[in-house]
Amino acid sequence: FIDGIGLRQTRIPASTRQFFGYISGLPDWQATTWADVQADDPAATPRSILNDTMTMASTPDELVSFYSRALPGEFFQYAESLAVFRAILGLADAIAFSMPLGVSAFGKGGSIDFAGSHVLTFAGGMYVPDRWVYFALLLNWTDAEAGLTSEVMGAYIAAAKTIFTLVRDRFGT
Repeated sequence: FIDGIGLRQTRIPASTRQFFGYISGLPDWQATTWADVQADDPAATPRSILNDTMTMASTPDELVSFYSRALPGEFFQYAESLAVFRAILGLADAIAFSMPLGVSAFGKGGSIDFAGSHVLTFAGGMYVPDRWVYFALLLNWTDAEAGLTSEVMGAYIAAAKTIFTLVRDRFGT
């Protein structure tokens, strides 16, 4: 599906369990179990989150491309399926934290903290009166650059709320 809609730089693992097994450095990551992933294996050598074997990555352009087609319904045969898709995306915690009053927002947030690397993402669309606005916010850093997620999250949410408030105020009239 991803390749078929032209998202050439987006990589989604077939299995989240395998992804975590791979980056955890488990030798038999293809057959790993959740118990294996959760066990602390001192012999395992962690691998980079972004890699050429098993990763989860996209670009802001491709995330916006996806949501700008998915949220209006391009990928859905039935209106009911689109309604459920939007309802699920409307539940994202990131919406409550970052969206101002007066918009309808749909998105998917994500994060990972692994071996000193961190990622925060939030992508989707917001509907202001008579117009869709699509977005992708991605932040990657290491412990050395900015510290732990708990030290970065407040500024990330504040920046997102400022951005979305400016968008609402500019396009919502």
